Amino acid sequence: MKNYLLTTNNKPNIGMLTTLIILVILLILLIIILFLLYLKKKKSTYNSNKNINNRDKELIEKMKIDLQEEISYYQENNRILQEKLKQVTGLSFNQAKSELINSVNRSLPKIKNEKLNKMYEQIDKDAKKHSTEVLLQAMEGIVDECVNENTTYTIQLKDEAIKAHIIGKGGNNIRFIKECLGVDIIIEKHPAITISSFNPRKRLIAKRVMEIIVNKNINPITIKKIYDEQLVQFEKEIYLIGQDALSKLHIYDINKKLYPYIGKLNYRTSFSQNVLQHSIEVARICASIAKDLNLDPIKAAKIGLLHDIGKSEDYEIDMDHVKQGVKIIKDYFQDSDYINAIKSHHNEIQIDNPYSWILRLADKISASRSGSRINDSSKFIERVETIEKIAYSFPEVVEAHVYRAGRELLIYIDPNIAIEPDAYKSLYDKIEKKLMKDEKTNYLSIQITISQKRVFSNKTTPVIK
Repeated sequence: MKNYLLTTNNKPNIGMLTTLIILVILLILLIIILFLLYLKKKKSTYNSNKNINNRDKELIEKMKIDLQEEISYYQENNRILQEKLKQVTGLSFNQAKSELINSVNRSLPKIKNEKLNKMYEQIDKDAKKHSTEVLLQAMEGIVDECVNENTTYTIQLKDEAIKAHIIGKGGNNIRFIKECLGVDIIIEKHPAITISSFNPRKRLIAKRVMEIIVNKNINPITIKKIYDEQLVQFEKEIYLIGQDALSKLHIYDINKKLYPYIGKLNYRTSFSQNVLQHSIEVARICASIAKDLNLDPIKAAKIGLLHDIGKSEDYEIDMDHVKQGVKIIKDYFQDSDYINAIKSHHNEIQIDNPYSWILRLADKISASRSGSRINDSSKFIERVETIEKIAYSFPEVVEAHVYRAGRELLIYIDPNIAIEPDAYKSLYDKIEKKLMKDEKTNYLSIQITISQKRVFSNKTTPVIK
């Protein structure tokens, strides 16, 4: 193949070769020119940066000179002021400085105390205002109506013949009714009977029994059967009453075994105030105060409701309501605040938590508000309770009933123990001695009757013909 670039007709192409050489030379020159331009630009940039650095150095030097002049100015002013200070006070700068510090140290405690006193006064003022608002809000939520319990029920009879029906032949019916129901039955002059007892539970059951038997042909077996039926019905009612009380307070996590104890409070009075109503009221006040103090309102409500739970049984056993309350709830609450609240609300122990303080305050609010308690009838209740407790303090006594406003005491001795005739007089003397020592009963003349009657009841089997 022929090379047309280098040769034509086998001869070198001189023109083409010359052109190629010129192009190469021009390319080399272009590269050299571009490189020289780059060097020139680099040098210009370097000189520019050098000029900028020189200007910055000049500016810094000028600022140093200005700052030094200002320092000198202030130093001169300070020297002049120190000279004037020495002329006026006769003290050097260091002496005046020391004196000033000492003066401040001497006046600082006074200033601090004044400031603190003002702060404390303001805090106290704000606290009183806030506490007043909390208590007012809590008391505003009390909507329960105060109910003062009587100690008697009167049942009207259709005619005089029913009286004889109730008394029975030789007074057998009326004696058994009193023994079975544990209340005093007073036959009025007009067609009526009155049931008297300080124990609301016994009084209510006796009322229901008497309302049934006044219209029936009765005997001791019939009376006992009706009494047992009413007792079962009463146990069902107290469970529902306890459940309803918890529902009113929106408490749903209390063990159901506590329902009957709470329900029994509805049939217990303290200073003529219904204890369940009082407990619900205290629970609401506790919850309201706890909520305003950012505490647990449900826990506070539980403590308020249960603080008098011992009163559900204290009138039937020989134990004060605080100890009995602790005995009842200790198996249901692991939180020690509950025990402390019950024990401390009557100052038996020191308060160790805020809920106990809230309870004590709420209890006083409920007890002291207008119309909540009547103290006259409370003396009667305390007297009767004292008489029964004295009777039950003797181990041989299995049952005791107080009648006629505390002027008659009927005592039953355990029928299973052997007792000599002289022991009756000995027991009487011991009871009398205790009654005379107690200021609630030593001014009364009390008729004491001691009995050891055995009762047997059974149903006969009819003959089938």
